[in-house]
Amino acid sequence: VEHSDVALEQLSTSHTGTTPPTTTLKQTPSLSLYQQFLACASAAPDAPALQSNDEVITYQTLAARVQHLIVQLQAQLTHEQSPVVALMFERSPEMIVAILATLGAGAGYLPLNPEQGQARSEFMLQDSGANLLLCHQATLNTAMCFSAITEVQNIDELAQQPAPVFNSD
Repeated sequence: VEHSDVALEQLSTSHTGTTPPTTTLKQTPSLSLYQQFLACASAAPDAPALQSNDEVITYQTLAARVQHLIVQLQAQLTHEQSPVVALMFERSPEMIVAILATLGAGAGYLPLNPEQGQARSEFMLQDSGANLLLCHQATLNTAMCFSAITEVQNIDELAQQPAPVFNSD
Protein backbone atom coordinates (compact mmCIF):
# COMPACT_ATOMS: atom_id res chain seq x y z
CA VAL A 1 0.00 0.00 0.00
CA GLU A 2 1.47 3.31 -1.06
CA HIS A 3 1.71 5.89 1.77
CA SER A 4 0.63 3.35 4.42
CA ASP A 5 1.96 5.62 7.18
CA VAL A 6 -0.16 8.61 6.05
CA ALA A 7 -3.71 9.04 7.30
CA LEU A 8 -6.33 8.54 4.59
CA GLU A 9 -7.69 12.04 5.10
CA GLN A 10 -4.22 13.55 4.65
CA LEU A 11 -3.61 11.43 1.57
CA SER A 12 -6.93 12.47 0.01
CA THR A 13 -6.26 16.12 0.83
CA SER A 14 -2.74 16.03 -0.53
CA HIS A 15 -3.87 14.61 -3.88
CA THR A 16 -6.87 16.84 -4.50
CA GLY A 17 -6.07 19.92 -2.47
CA THR A 18 -9.53 19.82 -0.86
CA THR A 19 -11.08 17.88 1.94
CA PRO A 20 -13.26 15.05 0.60
CA PRO A 21 -16.95 15.14 1.50
CA THR A 22 -17.86 12.90 4.41
CA THR A 23 -21.05 11.51 5.84
CA THR A 24 -21.03 11.76 9.60
CA LEU A 25 -23.77 10.48 11.86
CA LYS A 26 -23.76 10.48 15.62
CA GLN A 27 -23.02 6.93 16.68
CA THR A 28 -25.91 5.37 18.53
CA PRO A 29 -24.87 2.25 20.45
CA SER A 30 -28.42 0.89 20.36
CA LEU A 31 -28.39 0.67 16.55
CA SER A 32 -27.12 -2.46 14.85
CA LEU A 33 -24.55 -2.24 12.07
CA TYR A 34 -27.33 -2.75 9.53
CA GLN A 35 -29.46 0.01 11.10
CA GLN A 36 -26.47 2.36 11.10
CA PHE A 37 -25.96 1.61 7.42
CA LEU A 38 -29.62 2.41 6.72
CA ALA A 39 -29.28 5.69 8.61
CA CYS A 40 -26.27 6.67 6.48
CA ALA A 41 -28.07 5.66 3.29
CA SER A 42 -31.08 7.73 4.30
CA ALA A 43 -29.06 10.77 5.35
CA ALA A 44 -26.85 10.91 2.25
CA PRO A 45 -28.13 8.63 -0.54
CA ASP A 46 -25.89 10.17 -3.21
CA ALA A 47 -22.72 10.09 -1.11
CA PRO A 48 -20.07 7.52 -1.99
CA ALA A 49 -20.38 4.43 0.19
CA LEU A 50 -17.76 2.18 -1.43
CA GLN A 51 -14.96 2.52 -3.90
CA SER A 52 -13.44 -0.48 -5.61
CA ASN A 53 -10.86 0.13 -8.31
CA ASP A 54 -12.50 2.76 -10.52
CA GLU A 55 -16.07 1.99 -9.42
CA VAL A 56 -17.74 4.30 -6.89
CA ILE A 57 -20.96 3.00 -5.35
CA THR A 58 -23.35 5.43 -3.66
CA TYR A 59 -25.30 4.62 -0.51
CA GLN A 60 -28.49 4.55 -2.58
CA THR A 61 -27.09 1.98 -5.01
CA LEU A 62 -25.58 -0.09 -2.22
CA ALA A 63 -28.87 -0.02 -0.27
CA ALA A 64 -30.78 -1.20 -3.35
CA ARG A 65 -28.37 -4.12 -3.86
CA VAL A 66 -28.56 -5.01 -0.17
CA GLN A 67 -32.37 -4.88 -0.12
CA HIS A 68 -32.62 -7.08 -3.22
CA LEU A 69 -30.44 -9.72 -1.58
CA ILE A 70 -32.29 -9.45 1.76
CA VAL A 71 -35.56 -10.44 0.09
CA GLN A 72 -33.89 -13.44 -1.55
CA LEU A 73 -32.22 -14.51 1.69
CA GLN A 74 -35.43 -14.20 3.70
CA ALA A 75 -37.14 -16.53 1.23
CA GLN A 76 -34.39 -19.12 1.80
CA LEU A 77 -34.11 -18.72 5.57
CA THR A 78 -37.80 -18.77 6.54
CA HIS A 79 -37.68 -22.18 8.23
CA GLU A 80 -34.46 -21.73 10.20
CA GLN A 81 -34.64 -20.72 13.87
CA SER A 82 -31.10 -19.38 14.22
CA PRO A 83 -29.94 -18.92 10.65
CA VAL A 84 -26.26 -18.62 9.85
CA VAL A 85 -25.11 -17.80 6.33
CA ALA A 86 -21.55 -18.66 5.35
CA LEU A 87 -19.84 -16.02 3.21
CA MET A 88 -16.85 -16.74 0.97
CA PHE A 89 -15.64 -13.70 -0.91
CA GLU A 90 -12.50 -11.99 -1.95
CA ARG A 91 -12.51 -8.37 -0.78
CA SER A 92 -15.10 -6.71 -2.99
CA PRO A 93 -18.29 -4.66 -2.97
CA GLU A 94 -20.18 -7.96 -3.21
CA MET A 95 -18.70 -8.99 0.13
CA ILE A 96 -20.08 -5.83 1.77
CA VAL A 97 -23.49 -6.39 0.13
CA ALA A 98 -23.53 -9.98 1.43
CA ILE A 99 -22.60 -8.97 5.00
CA LEU A 100 -25.21 -6.20 5.19
CA ALA A 101 -27.93 -8.30 3.54
CA THR A 102 -27.28 -11.24 5.84
CA LEU A 103 -27.59 -9.00 8.89
CA GLY A 104 -30.64 -7.28 7.39
CA ALA A 105 -32.29 -10.66 6.85
CA GLY A 106 -31.90 -11.40 10.55
CA ALA A 107 -29.16 -14.00 10.18
CA GLY A 108 -25.66 -14.27 11.48
CA TYR A 109 -22.78 -14.62 9.09
CA LEU A 110 -19.75 -16.85 9.07
CA PRO A 111 -16.88 -15.33 7.07
CA LEU A 112 -14.74 -17.91 5.31
CA ASN A 113 -11.37 -17.06 3.84
CA PRO A 114 -11.08 -18.66 0.38
CA GLU A 115 -7.34 -19.06 1.02
CA GLN A 116 -7.66 -21.10 4.23
CA GLY A 117 -7.54 -24.85 4.08
CA GLN A 118 -10.62 -26.85 3.16
CA ALA A 119 -10.51 -28.92 6.37
CA ARG A 120 -10.63 -25.76 8.53
CA SER A 121 -13.51 -24.27 6.49
CA GLU A 122 -15.37 -27.58 6.59
CA PHE A 123 -15.02 -27.71 10.40
CA MET A 124 -16.27 -24.12 10.74
CA LEU A 125 -19.25 -24.85 8.50
CA GLN A 126 -20.22 -27.96 10.46
CA ASP A 127 -19.75 -26.21 13.79
CA SER A 128 -21.86 -23.18 12.77
CA GLY A 129 -24.75 -25.17 11.34
CA ALA A 130 -24.80 -23.00 8.22
CA ASN A 131 -26.78 -24.54 5.37
CA LEU A 132 -26.33 -21.70 2.89
CA LEU A 133 -23.07 -20.35 1.52
CA LEU A 134 -22.97 -17.10 -0.47
CA CYS A 135 -20.03 -16.49 -2.76
CA HIS A 136 -19.19 -14.72 -5.99
CA GLN A 137 -17.82 -16.01 -9.27
CA ALA A 138 -14.20 -15.74 -8.11
CA THR A 139 -14.77 -18.16 -5.20
CA LEU A 140 -17.50 -20.38 -6.66
CA ASN A 141 -15.28 -23.38 -7.44
CA THR A 142 -13.88 -23.42 -3.90
CA ALA A 143 -17.34 -22.98 -2.37
CA MET A 144 -18.76 -25.93 -4.30
CA CYS A 145 -16.30 -28.33 -2.61
CA PHE A 146 -17.81 -28.26 0.89
CA SER A 147 -19.85 -31.27 1.94
CA ALA A 148 -21.26 -29.51 5.03
CA ILE A 149 -23.25 -27.05 2.90
CA THR A 150 -26.60 -27.93 1.37
CA GLU A 151 -26.82 -24.86 -0.88
CA VAL A 152 -24.30 -22.57 -2.55
CA GLN A 153 -25.55 -19.32 -4.09
CA ASN A 154 -23.50 -17.11 -6.40
CA ILE A 155 -24.32 -13.49 -5.49
CA ASP A 156 -23.51 -12.40 -9.05
CA GLU A 157 -26.33 -14.64 -10.31
CA LEU A 158 -28.71 -13.65 -7.50
CA ALA A 159 -28.28 -9.99 -8.44
CA GLN A 160 -29.65 -10.80 -11.91
CA GLN A 161 -32.73 -12.63 -10.63
CA PRO A 162 -35.98 -10.89 -9.77
CA ALA A 163 -36.74 -10.75 -6.07
CA PRO A 164 -39.15 -13.45 -4.91
CA VAL A 165 -42.77 -12.45 -4.36
CA PHE A 166 -44.29 -13.57 -1.07
CA ASN A 167 -47.87 -14.76 -0.92
CA SER A 168 -49.77 -13.37 2.06
CA ASP A 169 -52.05 -16.42 2.19
